[in-house]
Amino acid sequence: LPLLFWVLANMLGEVLWLPAPRQRGYLSMATATNFAAILVLPTSHAIFVTMVAGALVDVLFRSKRWYQVLFNAAVTSATVFTASRVLSFVGQGPGDLAQLASPRNIVGLGLAAAPYFLMNTLLVSGVIALDRKLVACEVWSCTFASRREIVGSVVLFLLGFVFALLYLTWGYVSAFVIFAAATDEARPILTEAAGINSPYK
Repeated sequence: LPLLFWVLANMLGEVLWLPAPRQRGYLSMATATNFAAILVLPTSHAIFVTMVAGALVDVLFRSKRWYQVLFNAAVTSATVFTASRVLSFVGQGPGDLAQLASPRNIVGLGLAAAPYFLMNTLLVSGVIALDRKLVACEVWSCTFASRREIVGSVVLFLLGFVFALLYLTWGYVSAFVIFAAATDEARPILTEAAGINSPYK
């Protein structure tokens, strides 16, 4: 049941978009739900639920081609694995409420979020560069390294942290709380646009 819950939560995150800071575009909640899964679940379980959720949404709602689905699943698996292992390296165990809520855990969360963001965006930039015959570093700096994108990503990681705290405190009810709060400001969008986690149009 917990795995099913996290698959559904991550699927909802994939199709739920929040207004970006200062109303400049929208942010995909997928990063928030993925990060929450990393904080709560063991590495193998976090990889499974995020990969399956992304693949199901790509197939059912975005009509992605098979190689796009595989690429997105591979990127998700790599980023989730890396962030989860970083947390383990700094001594943060998944699903530990007291440790997660400790102020001393701030550094560990930052160290986990940074490689998640960098690996995700660099892999996507590389594929875009290959597809359009551009320089990967230039694609990354123009697309993902702006202040707006970084601030938006920080907001999503914080939402993921809050979701993890609520889940460890209230259990399944937390999903209703976090998504009810999000949908107050958000506009759910079922679209073929892939966002940061799915570079193909």
